[in-house]
Amino acid sequence: MSEAARRGMRSAQVGMLINAVLAVIKLVAGIVGNTYALVADAVESTADIVASFVVWGGLRLASRNPDEEYPFGYGKAESLAAALVAIMLIGAASGIAFEAIREIRTPHHTPAAWTRTRTSPGPGVRSSISSTRRDRSSWIRTARI
Repeated sequence: MSEAARRGMRSAQVGMLINAVLAVIKLVAGIVGNTYALVADAVESTADIVASFVVWGGLRLASRNPDEEYPFGYGKAESLAAALVAIMLIGAASGIAFEAIREIRTPHHTPAAWTRTRTSPGPGVRSSISSTRRDRSSWIRTARI
């Protein structure tokens, strides 16, 4: 396995770990603070975990050497993983939109005041992950991480 593939897979693994921590924080804060926005953000972070796992698997498979069954190699696995991630994100967005519309129509208690401020370092951490992935993508010459 090449160094580029190792770095790409490591980036996906670190993304999974960070998003798991963020998902738990957001979910707990959303439930305790009675705010659907944080619960939806936790769902989105969980979708990112699954997407990172798919990307990791695609990179791992694509890094395999050609064999008799696939003499041109497994490089298309990256593209298939990216397509699967896109489908998953569309599904997650549709689910969140459906639930948001349903929740708007239902009367609720006002969210706790502390949830109106930034309850986690999520946006900054996510920006950092995105920047790191973009740098790694150009280094290993793939747009899939």
